[in-house]
Amino acid sequence: MQCVQCGAQIPDDTAVCSQCGAEVASLGPSPEDAAREIYSLLAAANLARIRREYEEATARCIEVMRRFPNNASAHSLMGDIYADQGLLRDAAEWYKIAIELDPSSRADRAKLDALLSRMRARPEEAPAAPSPIARAVRALGLSSPLAVGMAVTLVILLALLIGAVAYQRATLGRAALPATPTVGAPARRTVGPQGLPASAPTPAAPGAPIAPQLPQALSPEDKMVSALRVGVASTLPASLINWVALDPRNSSVTIAFQVGRQDTMADVKRAILRAAQQIGRVAFRHDSSLAAAVLRGYAVLPQTTAGPPELVFIGQTEPARLIRLPANDPSPSDIEGALADVWWHAALRDLTL
Repeated sequence: MQCVQCGAQIPDDTAVCSQCGAEVASLGPSPEDAAREIYSLLAAANLARIRREYEEATARCIEVMRRFPNNASAHSLMGDIYADQGLLRDAAEWYKIAIELDPSSRADRAKLDALLSRMRARPEEAPAAPSPIARAVRALGLSSPLAVGMAVTLVILLALLIGAVAYQRATLGRAALPATPTVGAPARRTVGPQGLPASAPTPAAPGAPIAPQLPQALSPEDKMVSALRVGVASTLPASLINWVALDPRNSSVTIAFQVGRQDTMADVKRAILRAAQQIGRVAFRHDSSLAAAVLRGYAVLPQTTAGPPELVFIGQTEPARLIRLPANDPSPSDIEGALADVWWHAALRDLTL
């Protein structure tokens, strides 16, 4: 079945999603209901694409990706939408994301191969200017195809928050002014996810799509969070990057991460060390000016039946320390040797791997 929180495929009898750690029973709609909803949205998007109503088709796909970021079908359909408009390079990026999410999809591989062949044969068909989404992604400095889908999700959420703040300030400003007669009805406003008002008024025409608003730029911390999530997605699918704090005083960064549920304490310690090593490497590769990284690892201990993840590890490392590690599958002891000022939770402190 499919996790309705992150969209990952998980066993039917599982109680916790191995990708995002969410409890299946508390996720709201059943997997069957979620699958029906996804099918309905994608069917509407494809119908709009056939009718050449590309804005509406894009809005439907983005709605699916916002709720189910790992849905390969939505990314593939976005490739179809861009290909129909002649935006071949952007279409190719969407197909690449779909293949990363579902490597077994022969249809998407065939679409991508045909598109690349067409671009090589007729380079003049490539668009002169990238789409707004592609421009936003390139402005963020993200290079992996999977970053496109993650960036879309992130910027939409940020746009909703920015809209909420603007709406609140406008409301307070109107409250401070003396009452004056108004002409016509006030503009209706849409409500976004989690009850937040969207930043733009609802279009007058019923059913008209609302184009997603993209912010001009993200903070350095947001850029690094996105880069880290993309960089570890293929090797650490059950790990999460919680937050990042850059310290310009000493060119260091603090990164908080969480590993998925493990069966034993030894598994927890191994997962923490492996995640720390790979996250540190991605951070230094993303920002070569960093001199050090402080890594804070969280996990749900096997002996704990409920409650939030606990802080189980703190360690510091530097680029030179990680470079000395073996390139392929270093041992837990080698990884721990590349860390300084290490602190472990009492349940893991004396555990030897």
